[in-house]
Amino acid sequence: MGGFSIEQFKERVASLVDKLATSHPEAPIICISLFPFGTGDLWAGNKATTQERRDALAAIVTDPVTRTSTS
Repeated sequence: MGGFSIEQFKERVASLVDKLATSHPEAPIICISLFPFGTGDLWAGNKATTQERRDALAAIVTDPVTRTSTS
């Protein structure tokens, strides 16, 4: 997915969510699952599976400690 490792993905997602939360503290932030929605590893050449990225996204948006420790 975009050629990013799972660690790069986590860092980028955490940074994006933090920037949104900081710039709009009164607004809810809604994160949805990755597109396309499916269970397979759609980017076979990448080491991180689609599910790993979904799990990372879920951890980042539900746990502020996870979010700040990855950025």
